Amino acid sequence: NMVRTLSPYQDLSRGLLRVLAMVAYKQPITQSQIVKVIGNRAYVYVKALEERGLIKTVKQSRTKALIATKEFAEYFGLEKPEDFKKFFEEQMKEK
Repeated sequence: NMVRTLSPYQDLSRGLLRVLAMVAYKQPITQSQIVKVIGNRAYVYVKALEERGLIKTVKQSRTKALIATKEFAEYFGLEKPEDFKKFFEEQMKEK
């Protein structure tokens, strides 16, 4: 829910936002790590986020490494994806 208040757009579902937040905060994170937290529906979320250009996947052994893209940064009004962690932590301090 915290992530929804950070999003300037309301067009991403709660599940998509949850996965996107995990990727942005912990990147690079593996798809298998996300599946452990969220369950099998994470595969659908990852595919949808990749199709929208918000994350990039890189084959890593039997899973994929997930990284936020430049489009992700633009979506949240950031200069680069790496700025999200700092941005998120600042938002948490204000709450």
